[in-house]
Amino acid sequence: MTTPPPDDLGSPAPPPNPWTPPDSSADPWAAPPAPPTPPRDQRRAGWFASPPPGASYAQLARTSRHRWWRPIVGTLVVVVAWLLGAGLLMVVLARTASPEAGFDPDTLWPKNPTWALALSLATIAVALPAIWLAAIWVQRRRPGTLSSVAGRLRWRWLAHCLGPALVALLIAFTVYLALVPGEMRGVLTWNTTWTAFLTTAAVIVLLVPFQAAAEEYLTRGWLVQAAGAYLRTPWVGILLSAVVFAALHLPPNGWTWLAHGSLGVLLAWLTVRTGGLEAAIAYHTVNNLVVLLLEATAGPIDLSTVRAADWRSVVAELVGYAVFAWLVVRSARRHRVASVVAAEERSPRGHPAAA
Repeated sequence: MTTPPPDDLGSPAPPPNPWTPPDSSADPWAAPPAPPTPPRDQRRAGWFASPPPGASYAQLARTSRHRWWRPIVGTLVVVVAWLLGAGLLMVVLARTASPEAGFDPDTLWPKNPTWALALSLATIAVALPAIWLAAIWVQRRRPGTLSSVAGRLRWRWLAHCLGPALVALLIAFTVYLALVPGEMRGVLTWNTTWTAFLTTAAVIVLLVPFQAAAEEYLTRGWLVQAAGAYLRTPWVGILLSAVVFAALHLPPNGWTWLAHGSLGVLLAWLTVRTGGLEAAIAYHTVNNLVVLLLEATAGPIDLSTVRAADWRSVVAELVGYAVFAWLVVRSARRHRVASVVAAEERSPRGHPAAA
């Protein structure tokens, strides 16, 4: 008789704390322990290597096939494949799109704001296959290990994180409106047509989930695990991913750097704490959907212009971040969400047990 496997929301026992090393005297800056090398016949049997049981999310790239050069070469593959994919997408759309898109033959960028919005989101989304390619081809591991310690995206847990994300955003908006009365009138004022709004809304709803997921797989996924392949502590990857995440948004001032950087730290910490990208993807997707849909009511959206933050918007956002973190951690404990790779159950003969 075998124990039923855990579902998307957890495991039969509370998960170990990923922040506590097995040996309290271990150097947090040292490399994580190397997983055992499989026998020669097993190494030849398949392409993929699995992370060892008990590995935290940050250490999922440290498999038996890990070598010092794989994260470095993999990062280069991600960048090159992403740029090539984005460029190819722009060329194809410039040659096949309808004339109303108004593609500039020199820049390959559309003058139509709706097409420009769609292309902006799509060129970010093409990072997803680039990241999966690097995991499969360079690191020789399943791309699902970028999603969570379960080796896949835990859809039920992601759905549970959508509610806290929406609650946190509503609280952040409320705090901001209390600090700056009337500041949101320009965003909340209807200044478009229903046809234009519905067209823009369709683009946002269809593409934002892929754009948000791509940013999460790149920063909280690839970068956190790349650093975790070398170091026992996850904090180097957390801080590195936060800096890259903030830089990708081209912040115009220090307050904007602080807003994006603090969000990057929070989402990366939650990723390691809950063992997967689900909470980060949920918050990022809900945030972008709400913000862009509100902006669409005021007319065309220009993502090339980054709105500068001030201390009041940062305070409001930090309150929302804290609420989201508290709700997610509380829910993760209640649902016993696994934060480390589960031990493989085996039959008395030593073979993996049947589910």
